[in-house]
Amino acid sequence: MTIWDVPRLKHVHAVPVASFDGRIPRKSTNICCLETLATVSLTNKQADYMIKMANRLQKLKLDALQLETLSVNGKILKFSLPETLTKLTLSDVLLPQSVMSNIGRLPNLVVLKLVHRAFHQGKWDIEDEEFPTLKVPKLRYLKITTWDASSESLSNLEQLLVESCFHLQEIPSVVGEILTLKMIEVKRCGESLENSVRQIQEEQEGYGNEVLKVLIYPLDSST
Repeated sequence: MTIWDVPRLKHVHAVPVASFDGRIPRKSTNICCLETLATVSLTNKQADYMIKMANRLQKLKLDALQLETLSVNGKILKFSLPETLTKLTLSDVLLPQSVMSNIGRLPNLVVLKLVHRAFHQGKWDIEDEEFPTLKVPKLRYLKITTWDASSESLSNLEQLLVESCFHLQEIPSVVGEILTLKMIEVKRCGESLENSVRQIQEEQEGYGNEVLKVLIYPLDSST
């Protein structure tokens, strides 16, 4: 008998850290009852499987030396992520600003996908020195209206994709000042946001920036 065979298993809390040898049963009906999973070390495949199966999960704390990619879909009240993460997808997690700031301090994060109700509030504030290694943020169907960023953040940004964020009014102007930025792509967003991107493009062209590429696909575009 393993821990996954325990009927109506709700809380797994290991001290200091527990790791699994890959024998997480694929047909276990007990995993779906999990509400707490902490502090555990999982591989990429194990983490994806556990999060998909544990649809009642409210608290997640991962401590994984080898975990690089993680996708979380659904509201989790509390979670802590390992510093090894390079790619993170968050969908419908309703995160408060404080948790998003913690994510912004992950030292190896390169790709961040935010989808649907990723934020609890209608605003995203990126503060000084947050997301220092992030190269590719992808924002899709977000409900936020305002996005502010410090000039000391996103220092290694290379590509920005914003898709179907109908309520977002503008891209922070400081984004255009990031020296590593190569492309901004906007798909099916509002006119106000499109205008803010065009303004960034015009300003950078005025400074002699010939590297930045801007792609805008209007709401009526099928691309």
